[in-house]
Amino acid sequence: MPFNVGSRILVDLVLFCPFTPIVVVLQKEVAKKCLLSSDLTFFGAWMNLFWDIQIKFDISRGNFIPVPKVVSSLLQGIPKETLWNIDERLMVKEILKSLFAMPNKTVWNNLKKAGWDKELLETIWKKESFEPNLRLTWHNYESILIILLENYKRINLGLLQ
Repeated sequence: MPFNVGSRILVDLVLFCPFTPIVVVLQKEVAKKCLLSSDLTFFGAWMNLFWDIQIKFDISRGNFIPVPKVVSSLLQGIPKETLWNIDERLMVKEILKSLFAMPNKTVWNNLKKAGWDKELLETIWKKESFEPNLRLTWHNYESILIILLENYKRINLGLLQ
């Protein structure tokens, strides 16, 4: 799959078919972005929320006609158990996009830039004892996301002011 469409197809597959196992061929550099050992990106975080990801093997350029300029990898995704329905997955996607809008910024700054209310953020930070300079990592992104999702749902249901 070419990266420009492959990543978009995989993002939508997670959204609409998160319980479907996948096996795809991607550019090696794109496949590596899905691994927990890589830098944290929207694409990698999104994929790992729903699938256990593994690169099974690399495929050399000479195995394709015409010969591409890059090495490819066979990527496998095994579905994780999730209780999120389609509406919640859409919310998760929006929150993640906000969190990764400016990767070098803090979680607070990214959410503020995305339009989250300052008082709500202060309430969340106090309740969860978040550090002011909190940044996303592979170790904390899921727990932060779950906390933000719960508050996002409450805002949309009118339960928070």
